[in-house]
Amino acid sequence: MGADIYLESIWVPFAEKLSPLTPTPGLDLPDALSALDDYFEGMQASGGYFRNSYNAGDVLWAMGLSWPAVGKMLDQGDYLPLERARELVEIIEARPLTRQQVAAHIFENLIDGVERHPFIGLVQRSLERALAETGEEPRIGFMMFSQPPDVDSLFGFLNASRNQLLAILRKSIELNEPLYCDL
Repeated sequence: MGADIYLESIWVPFAEKLSPLTPTPGLDLPDALSALDDYFEGMQASGGYFRNSYNAGDVLWAMGLSWPAVGKMLDQGDYLPLERARELVEIIEARPLTRQQVAAHIFENLIDGVERHPFIGLVQRSLERALAETGEEPRIGFMMFSQPPDVDSLFGFLNASRNQLLAILRKSIELNEPLYCDL
């Protein structure tokens, strides 16, 4: 689950060259996950695609922004109009990510090992309610990791994501082409 953003003039020709992912008999889970990672890396390398998962690596969440707010900027066809892309660039540029902000983000949202992403939390609460209705014991904090992310690693990752998001927004403006957003 996450936000997928496409600059179709770049993405579509690139995607047409990719062979579709098809299950390979005998492919074990680690190899399948590696192939999927390679696929998504290739998609991002095209310069016409940006992906942001709804988890600790959500760059907007770390900046105190949200994808639902971006969703309100989209037109009826789920495209980000150019004037809204300019606005989003200004908003993001006004919120540089510092190491201290990332450390605070980890402390406020991830320190106890439970993912508190707004979307993940909503899904988790819905699943816990459904489990409770069946009489099963709810599993509080099922989206857990063994320890909070390392500040420096998350700082580097989030800043790289921020730069990629700004790059695709600027490319959209430069090419005078709205971005398709699947949020």
